[in-house]
Amino acid sequence: PYIITDFLPDVNDSTVTVIQEDERIPGDFVIATNTAVYRLLTQTSQTLLMLVAGHDTEHGYATGNGTQTRFDKIYGLVQMNGKYLVSDHKNNCLRMANKDSALVTMTYAGECRQLGDEDGRPSAARFNGPFGLRYHLGSIYITDSYNQKIKRFNIAENLIRTIHRSENLELCDFVIGHRDDVYVFFVTAKNGVLHVLGEQETWLVGHTKTSSRNSDGQFSGAKFNDPIGIQWLDNKTLVVASAHDSQLRIIDIEKWEAFSICECK
Repeated sequence: PYIITDFLPDVNDSTVTVIQEDERIPGDFVIATNTAVYRLLTQTSQTLLMLVAGHDTEHGYATGNGTQTRFDKIYGLVQMNGKYLVSDHKNNCLRMANKDSALVTMTYAGECRQLGDEDGRPSAARFNGPFGLRYHLGSIYITDSYNQKIKRFNIAENLIRTIHRSENLELCDFVIGHRDDVYVFFVTAKNGVLHVLGEQETWLVGHTKTSSRNSDGQFSGAKFNDPIGIQWLDNKTLVVASAHDSQLRIIDIEKWEAFSICECK
């Protein structure tokens, strides 16, 4: 196990938004904070943290190499053959960082610092607060938070299309599952987790009208306080990061219950 503050002395833990194992070098990690992308190298004689792009604490918008670059709240990251695609939430665009050259393109999809809601080619697409990113079977899926949509970027077709519009909910992170060979999405939203199948959207656990305080129990009674990150532990279990209460919560889909496993102070 690694304590993030051991390697990011100038960054508060709460700014760490993504931790993934390096797809090319098992045992190494890719870490994103609100303002930067790092590589944590553990397969060397000495564990090293390398800044790929951005700054430890400064946020904003700038393109360039390494520390010249500025991001404004990275919430999603997808590894793509040695490059890192990130959702630059407040800059309203997707941006690409090359871990070898550390060159960050001005934009990969959308137009940075220009909010909107458009499908189409990456250069014509527009976002309003892109949040979660997931790669699945040749496509990148995006939660376009303030547009309240899930969008699919088909890489082969080079097209971005809306595949789900929420019912007045800002969407955060998500994972993809399947039921009877049909893909479903489990999406964090205010005070709960949504189950999305096609155009249908139902609460899996929690609800916008419930109390904002966390409480454990069966799905019908469990409550969440601003759940943000979500990830599979196995094919029947999800782990959710509840930001305001600094807790990790388990969602057991088979037993239909939610409970806390860690309070991170």
